[in-house]
Amino acid sequence: MSTAEMHKALITSAGTDVARRKHNEDAFLVERETGLGIVADGVGGHQAGEVASGISCEVVSGAVRAGVDLCEAVRRSDRGGL
Repeated sequence: MSTAEMHKALITSAGTDVARRKHNEDAFLVERETGLGIVADGVGGHQAGEVASGISCEVVSGAVRAGVDLCEAVRRSDRGGL
């Protein structure tokens, strides 16, 4: 089986768990087109953790789709999308 055939056979799923918290601040993203999978921890208990984790997924995804290297995309997310 070639690498291309193996890639087509990959099945993904994602999920998060609130554990002992009242709401879930984590975010995840699975993109079939780019092969990108992200899990962002919302750092429960910190203000707006769910917003930060969602923005992280959006920034990394957008950068990768624009042709940015994955490491640089993560750095941009760490800098708040800059």
